Order: sequence, then C-alpha cells, then structure tokens
Amino acid sequence: MWLKGQSRWLSLLGRVVEFHNDLKLGKWNRSIEDEDMWTTLQNKTCGIIGYGSIGSNIAKFLKAYGCRVIGFKKHAGNYNDNNADEISSDLSYVLNKSEIVFVCLPSTSETKGILSEKLLMNMKGKYLINVGRGDTVNEEGLFNSLINGILAGAALDVWYNYPGKKTEPVFPASKAFWELPNVVLSPHKSSHTIEAINAMINDTFENIRTYLLTGTPGGIVSF
Repeated sequence: MWLKGQSRWLSLLGRVVEFHNDLKLGKWNRSIEDEDMWTTLQNKTCGIIGYGSIGSNIAKFLKAYGCRVIGFKKHAGNYNDNNADEISSDLSYVLNKSEIVFVCLPSTSETKGILSEKLLMNMKGKYLINVGRGDTVNEEGLFNSLINGILAGAALDVWYNYPGKKTEPVFPASKAFWELPNVVLSPHKSSHTIEAINAMINDTFENIRTYLLTGTPGGIVSF
C-alpha cells in the first residue's frame, strides 16, 4: 500500500501553509517566541486509529523519525506487526498515550462518530490527522476542540460534505475549518497519484484472484 498524506502531517506540524502565506506578505516568522515555533515529528508517540495496511505503512514511515507507534485495532487479539510498538483494542488508551493521532478508519456503522466530541475535548495539546473518512470524527466536536485550543491542530483530507455532480462551490463542512490557522485542508486527494491508482488496480485483481482460488475475498474491511 502507498503512504497516505505524508505532506499533510509535515505541513501541519511545520506550519508550512501558515508561514508560506505570511512570507508572501513579507512577514518573517523567524523568532523563537511561542507564536513562531513549530513542532517536530521526531521522537513523538503516534497513535494510528484503524491499524490495517494503510496504518501499518504509515507506521513504517513514522519509525524513520524515531516515533513510538501505538495502533488501535478493535479486534487486536494476538495481532503482531513489526512496524508498531504496540497494538491495543482500547481506544481511550491509545488516544491518551499519543501526541499525534492518525485516523485511518473506513466508514461503517461501527466507526461513524467513533471519535466523539467527549474524546476530542480531552485531547489537549494533541494533533489529529484524518486520512480515513470524515464521518468517523464528530464534526462539531472536532471544530470545538480546535477553536477552544484543545487540539493543537488538524490535517484533514476527508470531509463531511462532497460536491457530487454539483458545479458550484461546495464547502467541505458545515463548520468553518478553513478559517482556522492550525488546520491544513486537502480535497480527499491522498490516493491521487499514478502509483496509488496502479496499486488499487493491482489490489482489485489480487482480491478477485484470491476469491476465485479460495472462495474468500482478500482485503476485507476491518478495523
């Protein structure tokens, strides 16, 4: 599997978009005062909510930064993965231990709103990166935690509203996340590379091949 959204995490923690926009106006954020500091990914504890193939691939890249990785998997059991330091089925435990939280969940009846407003409002000083599905994170709770200084920031590639066939502008949420300086936005583009498209085609062929040989499809959605 491919890495989803690496540039978004680094842009968020490095405040790249904010500093880019300021520099276009001639403003240099070069002091060592709090308002000009950025956050390194190095040696952080990272939680990956929905630890499947994408989560495992993210963990592999995080290890290069010296990060400790804790994966959340509902049916953790004896699941073992060389890229994670720990796998847990306790969501609160993973959130409490993590400084940066990656959400890689599919949208199902079990995952919708799994990151509730209550959980989000207890994530003081943490960063959230969602590359799974928008509705797995409570929209109002996410906005309130950001605007009230609970979450340190968020990088969001997945949303609550989509344009469908509409040609007029469509905002991605009912809350104005785009007005917040500590949020990096992208229009659900993590998989839009030639390599990613080819990987999805190959995965589809492999799933069909597995089903024909065994009667059971591969790549079954699970978290």
